[in-house]
Amino acid sequence: MSKSYKALSHASPNSLLTLTELPTPSSVPLGSTLIRPLLTNFASYARCLVDGKYVRPIGFPFIPGHSCVARIEAVPSDATKINPGNIVWVDSLIVGRDDPDVKFLIGFWNGATPESRKLSADAWPNGFFAERAVVPIENCFVLPPMLFRSRNEGGLDYQVRDMAALSFILVCFAGLVEAGPGPGKTIIVAPATGKFSGGAVLAALALGAKVVAASRNEAKLSTLFALPYATERLSTVQMTGDIDADAAALLKATAGDGKGAHAFYGRPSCSSSQRTSLS
Repeated sequence: MSKSYKALSHASPNSLLTLTELPTPSSVPLGSTLIRPLLTNFASYARCLVDGKYVRPIGFPFIPGHSCVARIEAVPSDATKINPGNIVWVDSLIVGRDDPDVKFLIGFWNGATPESRKLSADAWPNGFFAERAVVPIENCFVLPPMLFRSRNEGGLDYQVRDMAALSFILVCFAGLVEAGPGPGKTIIVAPATGKFSGGAVLAALALGAKVVAASRNEAKLSTLFALPYATERLSTVQMTGDIDADAAALLKATAGDGKGAHAFYGRPSCSSSQRTSLS
C-alpha cells in the first residue's frame, strides 16, 4: 500500500477543486474501514464544485463525493464480516452511534446541528473524490461476487458502474416501500427523467408496479424503456403545461378504468411526504 494518495479538495470557500496528496492512514481506528473508491457519481452539484461556488454547509478543507462503490483495503480488529478485498457499496449518511439524531452526509453536507458538524469534522471529514477514504464499518455493504460474474458463470453480469447508481435509487426506495407499490398497483412519477426521479422509476418497476413516467422531455422519456421490466409495465406521458390536458393524459396512461393511480411521486423530493393518493 502506498504511503500517500491523491484527492480532489477545496481548501477554502470559493476555492477551486485542487488535486492534493494526503498521507495514507497508518492504522484503521476501531469501527472504521479504509476503502479505495472504485467509482463515485457526479451529482447535480458538480458544476458548483468545479466553479468553487458550493453553497451547502461544509467544513474546510473539503473532499467532496457522496456515496461510492469501493474495495476494502484494511479493517480494524473489531470487524467480523468485512474483509480486505471485498467490494462494497458505501452509504453517505452517517449517524451518530450514541445519538441517532446526529446525522450528516459525507462529502456533501456536514449537518444541521453543532453535534453533526463536530462529528463530520473530527471523525469523517472526507468524501470519495479520492483514492482512499476512511468510513464507518456500518456504512459498508458487501456486494456479493456473483453480482459481477457473467451469466454463464451463474452470476448477474453487473458492472461496478451499475452498483454506483444505488445512491440515486435508494433515495426513493424507502418511500416507495412505504407507499406499497407492487403487482397490481400503479404509480405516477413526475418528473421522471432526472437521476433521482429516474431511480424512482427503476425502483418502482423492480417492486412490480406499473409506472407512468411524466416529463416535458420526450427524448429522455424514451430512454426509460431500456430499464428492466419497462416494456411490460412502463407508460410515458409528455407534459405540455396545459393542466387539464396533462391530467387527462396521466389518467389515460394509468389503469384505464378512470380510477387513476395508487400513488404519486414528484418534486421536491422522493420522500414519503410527497406521496399523494390519486385513486
